[in-house]
Amino acid sequence: METNRSARAWFTTLCLPLVASSVLWGAACSSAGNAAPAETPSSETPTSPSPTGTASPSADNGFVGLVYVNQEAGYTFHYPDDWVVVEGKGAGSVVVYAPPGDPRSSPANVSISLTPVPEGTNLKSYYRQTVGFLGFIPGFRLDSTQRETFADFPAFSIAYSMSPKGTRFGALQITALVGTTAYSAIYSSAPKTYERYLVDGGLIVRSFQLT
Repeated sequence: METNRSARAWFTTLCLPLVASSVLWGAACSSAGNAAPAETPSSETPTSPSPTGTASPSADNGFVGLVYVNQEAGYTFHYPDDWVVVEGKGAGSVVVYAPPGDPRSSPANVSISLTPVPEGTNLKSYYRQTVGFLGFIPGFRLDSTQRETFADFPAFSIAYSMSPKGTRFGALQITALVGTTAYSAIYSSAPKTYERYLVDGGLIVRSFQLT
């Protein structure tokens, strides 16, 4: 009985960020047309000093723009200086919005999330559970899956589309398990702007590193 309760609690934790993304995507699109899904932000000032993250100019690894450092969660990534970082309510969660950077009207975003998982969870089972849950979201279609590395750790990537509340968008997710934490980055955008922001979104994802 205790094992079943633990499993249900973990699966609920896994599902919540994805539910929030799909619901907020639909709500945002109703008012803005192109906004991409993300967690509800706790702040809309990306470069202000905070207990968790800071941003500063950087030209490391050929990526000219800004570097975001989340000292509390222990990670960093680079992003273009015309994108906007918004810290979420979840521990270590942030969303990076494409220009104009307003969560209500941004045409694309990259969300970073950290999800606790039971000890001993392997990447293959986590992949299956992630795809299994996504299958419950209206309009879900899995386009491709690949083995990847993320922050120098083994990872899976999945490209998919879905249409919560009747509004379709595409997403590219990459996830790695490090100890008892799943690190995920999800690029998402409406179909008509997906390719336009994919390069910058991909650079944000590829620059992600644990500190």
